[in-house]
Amino acid sequence: MLQRMQEKVRLERELKETQAVESKEKRTRMQTEAIKLVFSTYFRILKNAQDSTLLSSVLKGLGKFAHLINVDFLADLTNILGNIASSKDVSAEDSLQCVLAAFNILSGQGEVLTFDPHRFYVCFYRLLLDPCSQEQRLVLVAMECLDMLFKKRKQISTQRILAFMKRLCTVSLMSEPATAVGMLAATRLFLQAYPKSEQLLDSEAALTGVFRADIDDPDLSNAGSTTLWELSLLLHHYDAQVLSYAQHIAMGAPSAGKGSLPPVVAKRELCEVVKHATKLDWKYAFPRMPSLTHMKEEQRVKDKPLLHPERFEIQQQ
Repeated sequence: MLQRMQEKVRLERELKETQAVESKEKRTRMQTEAIKLVFSTYFRILKNAQDSTLLSSVLKGLGKFAHLINVDFLADLTNILGNIASSKDVSAEDSLQCVLAAFNILSGQGEVLTFDPHRFYVCFYRLLLDPCSQEQRLVLVAMECLDMLFKKRKQISTQRILAFMKRLCTVSLMSEPATAVGMLAATRLFLQAYPKSEQLLDSEAALTGVFRADIDDPDLSNAGSTTLWELSLLLHHYDAQVLSYAQHIAMGAPSAGKGSLPPVVAKRELCEVVKHATKLDWKYAFPRMPSLTHMKEEQRVKDKPLLHPERFEIQQQ
């Protein structure tokens, strides 16, 4: 009797293990088929319906699931993304999503491709100056692109990095405080990673050529012939966060000692920097001047004559 019970338990255990293996294989097979259908829909929209309202969702999906795409399709997909990003008929949001998706592809399985991402750097460099790209929801996408750019810093020339640093400081002058903080945080990362970029802080360095801010190609802008003069204006910024980052960069972005950022702030990712700055209320770095209305009200109260008790008694009578 005991032996029969043990045999039954063993058979039930083996049956459960078999069912578990079959269930796992079935789930994997179903997920693979679902991914194939999703990507076939993505590719169909990218090739034949680039003016569709679904394009934005497709680009976001590609950026999220780029690591699941077969390597054989990456070259064609990257070319399609480059054509969409360079198109003038596409919105700034879709162009940024194209750049982000391309960076994700080329940082994963796409590293095996012999593909030059120069066109995406040119597109991203141009989009940073686009006023539409400075909207709050697009700033986070730009921060993700900058983060991918920083991770591939060993593959990027110093001239290109100098151009991006100059462009980031320029954009920070005309952005909201949260956006400006994100741009300056990215500038700080590049300054620490590229020691040669300190030449942008030296106003007495021997410069050759002329900086061309009107050229969309960062490699041809000759950013090494200019300085980050924007910092001299940001050092008088009304927002305390922007002011602290500007002071930190102007001192060479030290990692410790005088002029360094608190460790908690220094370790934040770029997207976290923007989100944290967005949640905080504006803290004015300088004493606020009283408003004109408030000054007039104080002057009116000061000039108003006091009521004389005698006159008040006469009116009562």
